[in-house]
Amino acid sequence: MRTTKIMSIASVAVIGVVTAGCSGSSTSARQQSASARVTDPAPLAHEAEGSARAADYWTPARMKAAKPLKESAPSAATRSAKARPKSGRPVDIAPVAPAGNTAVRSATGGVSAAGATQATWKKGGLVAKTAGKLFGKGDNGADFVASGNVVTSKDGDVVFTVGHALRTATGKWTTNLVFVPGYNNGKSPYGRFPVRKAYVPLEYMTKDAAGNIVKDRRYDFGAVSVKPVNGKKIQSVVGGQGTSFNIANRPSGYLFGYPSNGNGGKTLQFCSGPQVEDPAGTMPHGMTCDMGGGSSGGPWFRNFNTTKGTGYQISVHAARTSTSYGPYFGASVLATFRAAERD
Repeated sequence: MRTTKIMSIASVAVIGVVTAGCSGSSTSARQQSASARVTDPAPLAHEAEGSARAADYWTPARMKAAKPLKESAPSAATRSAKARPKSGRPVDIAPVAPAGNTAVRSATGGVSAAGATQATWKKGGLVAKTAGKLFGKGDNGADFVASGNVVTSKDGDVVFTVGHALRTATGKWTTNLVFVPGYNNGKSPYGRFPVRKAYVPLEYMTKDAAGNIVKDRRYDFGAVSVKPVNGKKIQSVVGGQGTSFNIANRPSGYLFGYPSNGNGGKTLQFCSGPQVEDPAGTMPHGMTCDMGGGSSGGPWFRNFNTTKGTGYQISVHAARTSTSYGPYFGASVLATFRAAERD
């Protein structure tokens, strides 16, 4: 049977921020959430250093010049891994409004006319605040950009993105990371939040018998905690989107991000539509969508309310051919999220 090679959409999203020339320690977050199975591997955590300087580094000019991070195609070993990651009991966490605003609730929204062709999101609402850009440095020290999204968490400082935004193809952690919620045409309306600590599922990156790095795209997910700005945590400033873990179905949904092939990455773009299957059998979530580099790490919602801009995030934009793909939010992703909101 002919398989389709899935290429990374090349946009990075948040990771543990480290300023160039600084190094951070990586530790395994051993404590497990009561909602995750105790047999799940603990997520890998990376403590960031020099994050205050990273915020200063990202001037409007550097943000404008940053390029989507490119990544190699998945290995044959990755493409042959077809089993869905294990799940547990379904977990839903509701979206919340910024501090001082009326609480938001999410209802099912219909599929928009945008469909497979991306469109600029012009309806405002919560997503125009929680979705944003992640800026950082990759393996070669080049400035890169990706997408991310603030989700509801106990600590009020968690942003979701993709694993390849947090760890490079050589296994290193990306550096100089800041997240800019609500990014719009070069502006940072809510501030630039330095990444304090980054987390990825342990299964995402391993080594084979020969010592070569092997990535498992089914776990291409990352969560980061960010530092407060002006004494305020990011969730109190922009709110947080809902999340759903361990869902059984593949619902129609909405996918957001900042692709370079949509207004040059200046505005928040989106696609909507039903789920499609990955011919290679690697990624559980798929949608026909033309968003390219820069949108990696963008949020994928079910039950999206187009009036309020709220929904329940079920994946992140992680890979693309003519179709966009994302990982399953199962037990391992839930454990990664719990570790991020605990620290």
